[in-house]
Amino acid sequence: MTGTRKNIALLAAASLLLLAAPVAAQDDAATTDAADNAASIEVSGVDYAFVGLPTSVPVGTELTFRNDGTEMHEMAVIHILDETTPLEELMAMPEEESAELSEFVGFVSALPGTSAADAITLGTTGRYVALCFIPQGMDPAAFEAAGVDLTQLDEDTDPSDLPPEAQELFASLESNPPHMALGMVQEFTVTDAGTEVGPLPEAAADVMAPEDEETASE
Repeated sequence: MTGTRKNIALLAAASLLLLAAPVAAQDDAATTDAADNAASIEVSGVDYAFVGLPTSVPVGTELTFRNDGTEMHEMAVIHILDETTPLEELMAMPEEESAELSEFVGFVSALPGTSAADAITLGTTGRYVALCFIPQGMDPAAFEAAGVDLTQLDEDTDPSDLPPEAQELFASLESNPPHMALGMVQEFTVTDAGTEVGPLPEAAADVMAPEDEETASE
């Protein structure tokens, strides 16, 4: 499956420069009513998993995002309109097929050790998935050494205008797997208002954010 976020494909491969922009995009009309009842849940991104994202949350829940990894990470949220097809099959579908079975909700991204300024409000019940499309090796420190601040790039940036060292870095990432292929993908459900937050995935016990590891060792 290939493409960009602009065509809202389920597993659209967003451009590196677009991923670098720490912004959120979501349908305000779909979230206005639910936002009044929103609870806030902070999700951490580590290398390479989402930590703290429950298996289910009530409609209106607001997801915030913190990057506790060493690479740049994002949380892109997709509403899956197909209730029965396994996620693995959806991910393997051609773009034109998956686009009919999915709805892009929004995304937030953050540099290592920082939190995204925006949040994603889940305004509709149903099946969802969180993913990180950013390719392995997106190290802000490496780009800074090449004279590029990732937070200052957006979809209008022309890569040919960047320093040669930065162009080489971007080129080197083209064949790298996205973080979602390394485990940074989690399916969850948005339930009716007033329902309880579900448990964390069983695998979450094996992946903890750095501060959790320090607490556990004390």
